[in-house]
Amino acid sequence: YCFVHFKPLGLSGGIYRRIEMSLFKKSVTVFDNYNADAFRSLHHKDFIFYRDEETNLDQHCKVMNELCKAPDFHPLKNAELIHENEYTLEMRWEDDGEIVTNLSLKKDGLYWKAMVSRTPIKNYR
Repeated sequence: YCFVHFKPLGLSGGIYRRIEMSLFKKSVTVFDNYNADAFRSLHHKDFIFYRDEETNLDQHCKVMNELCKAPDFHPLKNAELIHENEYTLEMRWEDDGEIVTNLSLKKDGLYWKAMVSRTPIKNYR
């Protein structure tokens, strides 16, 4: 948690509001020292991942747990946070000659629905 000072327009003083660490930051931290339970805890129980097909939470965790066995796997190591608020999270990174964009809807502060697009870098130049 951290505390952020808000000063509403037209009011003197202000208020402090406690906010949680962003989901993006939590995600990067989980991949810094991967832990399967910590990864799963970032996801809502009704999580669905959309790629070429729908993947539920159990399937998604199984895939990620396997990928994370590789010592150099850290998909968010060079990720850029594009936008995050209480409803959405968008992040982008480069992987294997492609630009990867992950767009996630959040529910209760957790990943709820997520989709990824991969576009060859040559399409950006």
